[in-house]
Amino acid sequence: MYDVEAAYVVFTCGCPMVMMGLDLTRQALYYPSIVERMSKNKNSAGKLFTDLMNFFCMTQKKTFGWEDGPSHGRTNCDFFNLLTDKPRNTKVCVKLDVEKFLNIVEECIKLYD
Repeated sequence: MYDVEAAYVVFTCGCPMVMMGLDLTRQALYYPSIVERMSKNKNSAGKLFTDLMNFFCMTQKKTFGWEDGPSHGRTNCDFFNLLTDKPRNTKVCVKLDVEKFLNIVEECIKLYD
């Protein structure tokens, strides 16, 4: 099954859900100071996090951005019911509490032995 078809099944299954799109990841930016903060956890999770974020930051600088195109495969949110008269079936997160998120990440890293 492709991601597009899987998303369709999930969004039309009738279960209450909350969607957190990838755009939220752009609100939790891992600046060098954040990577440094997490690297202070001297366990394997802290090292893994630091290595992954350093690699991610390097590749993002080289390849930032993506091509726009048709919306096949995208989740389009009709916030104002302009595209359809169907009832709303999903809550959508549009704002991230960045500091709370980073604290949760750090706490999870600390828990790992």
